[in-house]
Amino acid sequence: MEKDYIFKIKKNNLNEIKQKIDDLKTISVFSKGVKKDIYLLFENLVEYFNYKKSEEININKKEIKSILLNEPNGDVEIAVYGGNFLVYDEDIKNNYLTNTEKKQYINYYKNGKSFLDLHVKAIKSAY
Repeated sequence: MEKDYIFKIKKNNLNEIKQKIDDLKTISVFSKGVKKDIYLLFENLVEYFNYKKSEEININKKEIKSILLNEPNGDVEIAVYGGNFLVYDEDIKNNYLTNTEKKQYINYYKNGKSFLDLHVKAIKSAY
């Protein structure tokens, strides 16, 4: 049985967390898109702190996933398909794919996978 760890996050650590995100090295178009997603997840954490009006929060793994994804159950697919992140195919294409990769999609699908499926993969990578 998995132990339910409690994460203690202090508001004054948010700048340190943001700096670690800033320092992430990216090479590929996909990894640059994932880094943008990490910033979106981080913004949800900042908004949560502002909502709670607290200097410190104690949350478990499920709660932090719910906060980061802005989805009550912490379900990545529901968050993406529900429109919590990028919703337009063009935005998804431009965020994660090179021009060559974009041409491999026919009628918005490649090997049975849509752009939203690609976005789910990216958000899972960001999380």
